[in-house]
Amino acid sequence: MTEKTLARWQEWRQAVELLSMQNPDTLFIGGPSEKKALCLTFDDGPDNRNTPKVLDILQKEQVRATFFFLGNNSEQYRKIVKQTYDAGHVIGSHSFDHPYLTKKTEPQLTEQVHKTEQSMFEIIGKRPTLLRPPYGDINASVLNVLNKNGYKAVLWSLDTFDWNQKTSTEIVDYVSSNVHPGDIILMHSADNGSASVKALPAIIAALKHAGYSFCTVDEMLGITPYH
Repeated sequence: MTEKTLARWQEWRQAVELLSMQNPDTLFIGGPSEKKALCLTFDDGPDNRNTPKVLDILQKEQVRATFFFLGNNSEQYRKIVKQTYDAGHVIGSHSFDHPYLTKKTEPQLTEQVHKTEQSMFEIIGKRPTLLRPPYGDINASVLNVLNKNGYKAVLWSLDTFDWNQKTSTEIVDYVSSNVHPGDIILMHSADNGSASVKALPAIIAALKHAGYSFCTVDEMLGITPYH
């Protein structure tokens, strides 16, 4: 990561932490730290290449996770969405087509939410209440629109940087060195998830060895995942 990218990330992080402190019931970054529990979360799916591999690994390891799916991808890979839900994982919204939400008007943002919600409902019969903004792009105005539509925003406390680190060893070492109780861990399960697929078994093994258990985001935060 370049110095410029790092500085931009730090600036974003400070802004969302402040926004979360101002809106503790509707914007979540991490969970309680009293127990050694973690959430694995996967963005940008579903697809027909990496998402099934992630599901296979999670099933083998007996770990439940939270997937923030895109509406347009969900319409294309309906069977994968259903498979994810039937396996006991929680499905949240990641918008319809991955825009910067802060650049959308309120009607456009509402359309992103409703189109994705309807896609999910047609596939699993449930309407998500959890939404992760693409790129972590959120401000007070976006949060207000999400709240009006019955959503809570979920970011992350530990980014694996799987989109930036090319080797699974880098990812595993980074997670193992920086994890804390209550972390919501960001990974990816679409075309940008190849590194996560390779690293995931070792990440789970390392965290289990360190005494961590795994849960879904709604379980950790004590909130309802579906309308």
